Amino acid sequence: LRVMYEKIKNDMQLNIQNQKSEISELLQTKMDLENSLQSKQITIEEMNKVCSDLREDLCSARTELQLSKEEVEKMSSSNKTLESDLNNIRVTVDENKKEIENYADE
Repeated sequence: LRVMYEKIKNDMQLNIQNQKSEISELLQTKMDLENSLQSKQITIEEMNKVCSDLREDLCSARTELQLSKEEVEKMSSSNKTLESDLNNIRVTVDENKKEIENYADE
């Protein structure tokens, strides 16, 4: 009976030690997972901030692009007007030259 008691006692102590070891490993795994989760959450927050900044930059770039497009359109229109005016001036100059030549011939 004594031998059985000692065997059961030893088996239970061994079982308790194994459970303690397993609990310790599980606690360590839990801490590692919590640290990993916290690190990932920080990374997500940082990425969200970067994305937010990029959205703002994109919005500004779109606005600047639209303003540039409008400015190019205005300049293109002005350029066409200037080309037309220059053409008209050339025609007038040519007409004036002809008049002067005709006057000189008379």
